[in-house]
Amino acid sequence: MSSECEISICSDIPITMVYGKLKSHVIIFDPPYDIRSILNEFCRFDGQCVRIKIDHSSKDVSIVQPSISRLVLRTTVEAFQTHRLSLPAPLFPRLGHGLIPSHFDPFQRQNTHVASRRPARPSSSVNTGKS
Repeated sequence: MSSECEISICSDIPITMVYGKLKSHVIIFDPPYDIRSILNEFCRFDGQCVRIKIDHSSKDVSIVQPSISRLVLRTTVEAFQTHRLSLPAPLFPRLGHGLIPSHFDPFQRQNTHVASRRPARPSSSVNTGKS
């Protein structure tokens, strides 16, 4: 035989504290156990829901928290759908949006140094040091 209960406890209280309170009560007192009255000080309406089971013959206490896998799966699916269904980012920078100046003409050849933006030297005047 066992005592079972599903209650909502304050989320700030560690489960180990709840387990310790139940275990000490089970060791001292004989069954049947009123779990709600034992944990009255920990109960909150807006807390986390747990399921508690006390086995009378072995005096074993088990506390089971609900699985969050459904919540994680739903959040992951929504994030994936939002990402996949959103408009794709442009592959190339657009003119006038800070990446390429709006006066840039890609078809006009400009002989400027990339880093300093100074006019590049003509290729015939380059001195390589070789004769």
